[in-house]
Amino acid sequence: MFRNVSEGLSSNRILSICRDSRGFLWVGTDYGLNRYDSYHIQKYYDYNSDLPSNRVENIFEDNEGDMWLLTERGFSIYDYKTGKFDNNIQARLQAYGISCTPSKIGMDRDREYLWCYGNARMYLYNYASRVTKGYTLIDPYPSGIYVTNENIYTINGQGDLYSISIASSQTNTIDIPEKYKARMKNFAPEVYIDKNNGIWLHTFFNSLILYKKSFADEWKEIILPEHSEPFNRVKSIAEDGTGNIWLITSHLGAFIYNPEFKYFVELTHNPQKSHTIASNNLSALHIDSDGIVWIGNFKNGISYYIPQKQAILSYKPYDYTDIFNFYEDDQYLWHGTDGGGLIRYSLKDNKETIMPIPANVIDVLKVDSKGRMWLGCFQNGLFCYDKGKITQYTTDNSDLAGNIYGIQEDDNGYIWLGTLNGRIQKFNPENKKFETIYKTNGYLSIKELLYVGNHQLFIGSSSGLIVVNTETNECDFFYKHQISTKALGQIDIYTLYKDSRNILWMGHNHGLTYWNPETGKIVNMNHNDGLPSDFVKSIIEDNNGQMWVGTVNGIARINLSQSPFSVVSYTINDGLISNDINDRAMYKRRNGNILVGTPSGFMVIVPQEIIQREYNSEISLTNILSPFNDLSISDITDNK
Repeated sequence: MFRNVSEGLSSNRILSICRDSRGFLWVGTDYGLNRYDSYHIQKYYDYNSDLPSNRVENIFEDNEGDMWLLTERGFSIYDYKTGKFDNNIQARLQAYGISCTPSKIGMDRDREYLWCYGNARMYLYNYASRVTKGYTLIDPYPSGIYVTNENIYTINGQGDLYSISIASSQTNTIDIPEKYKARMKNFAPEVYIDKNNGIWLHTFFNSLILYKKSFADEWKEIILPEHSEPFNRVKSIAEDGTGNIWLITSHLGAFIYNPEFKYFVELTHNPQKSHTIASNNLSALHIDSDGIVWIGNFKNGISYYIPQKQAILSYKPYDYTDIFNFYEDDQYLWHGTDGGGLIRYSLKDNKETIMPIPANVIDVLKVDSKGRMWLGCFQNGLFCYDKGKITQYTTDNSDLAGNIYGIQEDDNGYIWLGTLNGRIQKFNPENKKFETIYKTNGYLSIKELLYVGNHQLFIGSSSGLIVVNTETNECDFFYKHQISTKALGQIDIYTLYKDSRNILWMGHNHGLTYWNPETGKIVNMNHNDGLPSDFVKSIIEDNNGQMWVGTVNGIARINLSQSPFSVVSYTINDGLISNDINDRAMYKRRNGNILVGTPSGFMVIVPQEIIQREYNSEISLTNILSPFNDLSISDITDNK
């Protein structure tokens, strides 16, 4: 979800953006410099300050907290100690041991070095050691420079790419195929290095985007969705805290690229939706230390995206986008779909494979302690996928009772099954025998099974909660009696989840219930408590202890650490690919990200991006309110 700022800036034609360590947002435009403190915008021009020019093309903060500006008439430094612009940058550079006329100045990715290029020489000033080191470039006219804590990368207008070791000064040529170099020639290519040392090349004058995962990998051309040769011009690239690559273009809006899955998320302007980016003609990109993404529009001010407000990326990876379930092992990410069967996605080479399972609807997917994958498939029975071998059990070739909606393994290795027609069965994988534990005489539908250990199997059904003792096979229907002093009620339970606090969560058609079996405490929640809908279909806990709840009308995030507990809801207006979350379709990956299946594709929730940090920033006094007028600090101190 984007928010847009256009009122109060010196100009809405944005050229550069930087949020400094004090929290101030600096915005360079074609007519003036702006400093925004979340309340007021301080405007600087060449006639009310020592700013060399009203056109501010680049801004960055150095290791000492001062702001460096590239203007149409040269460089300037805003010194926070004096509150003034210092245009004598030669004095500052000489203090750092740098003697040159700079044409490019910047900071390295990790803010350890100030780098300066001029007179065919590259200089790095190390703030920690206060030592400056010079490097002679093979090509004296680089169009792009990027510095990490290990290497200097330069590329020239002919497409020649070099890396220089900061420690040894050794220069290495990074080969680029001639078919790509020809498209870079005289088009001022730029270089960007991500946090995994992947190399990105792009040029604003044509559609070429290249990516090299490491020195040993081959170059890959990245083609944006809705590719159009005359308009596919990339202005800038930046990486966010989750490893996604943001790209802004001159006319196609912005894109988020996931290098792991090789998927794009398109972010374009929609005049009917105020939360979208302000335009598709973008000119500046900055991701600050809090993960906020700031985008400058060429004529429409600033758009910004706050991960704390939305940490959800949406994907439509396959022809079959209705995704029911997931599983991740050491090599693959598995997707069970409605209509496309079982899909295996390689984590190594990003290739997808439709598995040869003779079923196209995977209602449930579970893996047992021996690594066997069990699939409950609509109208196609039960499948066991074991090291490439597929075994199918149906109502015709076995005692399987019907369509399977729940699968769980107990401590003895038995596979428990719940069917849509109300049967509870126990399957022995060794002798291939099915045992029916419960068979209803009336209507009963099993929706989910959850084994929690200690011989306890919880079952969500159309008649409420059932608890089975897996040793004695006894079934206890909880709607028939009281739990402590409050009955659970005969509710249609669609999903079950036990969290790290040993609380049992139940999603049903009247909302959400959580029950602490140790204390007997029961809490019911519905739309009046902030849920987007009373029809809850999926539940999961993230690594921060927050609960995520999928409904037919969006997702809710519940924080139990707050009193009272807080509920935040997300819908398509916040970036969801669909408001309708599939039954039992939430899965936590090994990296902590949560996958969510919907009829329109799947989403990735990055919950760590939502945890609020504690801030220990220094306080900056910018204005004093008096009964008569607002006085700025610079007015009172005469800019001292």
